Amino acid sequence: MTALAGPHAYTRLSDRVAVLHGLRVIGAAAAVATAASRHGPVAAFAAIALGYVAATTSIELLRRLLRARAAVLVSTMLLIDGALLSAAVAYTGGYESPLVLVAITHVLAVTLLASYRTGLKLALWYALLLFVGYAAARAGMIAGAPRGRDWESALSAMGFLVVASVAAVCSSLNERALREGRANLHSLVELAEELERTRDGDELTRQLARHVAEVGFVRVMVARRHDDRWVGWIWQSGHTDRIDIEGPDLALAPDRDAQLIGTPTDPVITALLPDAQNVVVVPLAAGGDTLGVVVAEWRRGRRARVPMATLDAVGQAAAHGSLALHNALLVARLAEQATHDHLTGLANRKLFDEILEREVKRWERGGAPVSLMTVDVDNFKSVNDTFGHATGDEVLRTVASVLAARCRQVDVVARLGGDEFAVILPDCSGADALGAAERLRTDFRAKQPSGPVVRISAGVACVPENAPNRIELLAAADDALYEAKQRGRDCVVQSRRDALADPAGVA
Repeated sequence: MTALAGPHAYTRLSDRVAVLHGLRVIGAAAAVATAASRHGPVAAFAAIALGYVAATTSIELLRRLLRARAAVLVSTMLLIDGALLSAAVAYTGGYESPLVLVAITHVLAVTLLASYRTGLKLALWYALLLFVGYAAARAGMIAGAPRGRDWESALSAMGFLVVASVAAVCSSLNERALREGRANLHSLVELAEELERTRDGDELTRQLARHVAEVGFVRVMVARRHDDRWVGWIWQSGHTDRIDIEGPDLALAPDRDAQLIGTPTDPVITALLPDAQNVVVVPLAAGGDTLGVVVAEWRRGRRARVPMATLDAVGQAAAHGSLALHNALLVARLAEQATHDHLTGLANRKLFDEILEREVKRWERGGAPVSLMTVDVDNFKSVNDTFGHATGDEVLRTVASVLAARCRQVDVVARLGGDEFAVILPDCSGADALGAAERLRTDFRAKQPSGPVVRISAGVACVPENAPNRIELLAAADDALYEAKQRGRDCVVQSRRDALADPAGVA
C-alpha cells in the first residue's frame, strides 16, 4: 500500500501523518470505551489499546528520523490500524458496532490526508478484515458476535467501499486541480526566469509561444507589431515557424483579458492560423499600448470548452510577456538613442568609430578591402543663416535619406556631426567606392528639398590602397574631401595617397 509518493513526499507526510496519528489515538480510546460499554471491564483490551498507541507512537518517531523509509512506515501503520480496528469492530458487535463509524472516519481521513488511492486500498482492507472478523464471530472465536444475516454483514462491509469511492472521486478531482495549479505555477515561474534573461523581442515572443503551447494548445501564435508588419512565431507540433507579414492592427482593447472567440474572423488570424477552432486571444499590452497578441487554438471539437484555469494561465503568461516585451522595447530604444543620431536616424560618431575599427581589423586578418566615404554639404552655413535652422535640418535629413537609400545593406551610413556624413563600405575597392560616391552626388542633385539649391562634395579612401589603419584611413578620406572643396565643390575626389610608398603623405 502506497501512502504518498513523488517529489517533496516527506514534507507533505509530516503534517498529514501527524493528524492521522492523532485520529489513531482517538480511535483507540473509542474502542476501549465501546468494549467497556458492551462487555464490562476489559482490562486486557485496554492494555492492548495502550500498547498499540505506544507502538504506533514509537513508529511515528522512527518515521521522523528515517525520512528515506517514511512512506513504507506510514503504509505499515495503516495496515496495522485496519487490522486492530477491524478486530475491535468484530469484538464489539460487528456491523452493529459503533466503531464502524470510527472505521469509516479513518477511511475518509486517509483518503483526504494521504491520497485517494491509499483510501481505496484501505477500504478494501477493511472490507476483507470485516468479513474475516464476522466469520470468526459466527464461529464463536470472538465474543459479541452479531445475530444478523450474512447479507447485512456484507452490505456493511461494502459500505466502506462506497464511502471510500465517493471520497476518492472528490479527492482525485481536488488533487488534479492542485497538480494542474502547481504545474502552471512552476511553468509560469520558469517563463518569468527565461523572459528575465533576454531582451530580444523575437526571442521573447518565441519563448512565450512555447510556454502557452505547453498549457495544452495545439497551435499558438505570438506576434508583435513592428512598423506596418506582424513579426513573431507560430508554435505547433513541437517546433516554431517565423512570422513576418504585412497586416492591419487587430481590434484589441489593451485592458481586455483572455477571450474565447471560437472560430476567428479577423483576416490576420485566419491568414496565420487557417481553419482554427476554439481560439483564445489575449492582447500583449503594457503602459496603455497594445504591443502584440497571443492567439492559441484549443481545437477539441467546436463545442469543447476551454477550462477557466487554462484561460487564467494564458492570461498570466501574457501579462508576464507583455511586461518583458515592454522592457525590451525600452532597452532597445535607449540603445538606439545611444548609438544613433536623433535628427537623421543614422549611426552616430560613437557607433561609426566602433564599426570602422572592426572592419579594418577584419581586413588585417586577411579580409577584403574596406573603403570610406566622407560627405559634406556645400555652403551649409549660408543655408542656416539665410533660410533658418529648420530648413537646414530638412537638408540634412534629405542627405541622410539619399545616402541610406543608395547604399548597400552591408554599408554603414553615419552622421559625424554638423553637416558631415560618412559611409563605411566593406568589401569595396577604392574605384568602386568612387563610383558609388558619384552616384550619390548625382542622386542628391535630383532630390533637392524645396528652398535653397544645395550640393554635396565627397572624399573617398580605401584600406589598403590609401591607408594601413583606421586613423590614417579617416585622414585620407578627409584630405580627399578637402581637395573636392578646393576644386570648387559639388564633386567627388579619390585619395591619391599610397599607403605602401608613403603612408604619411598627403593627397
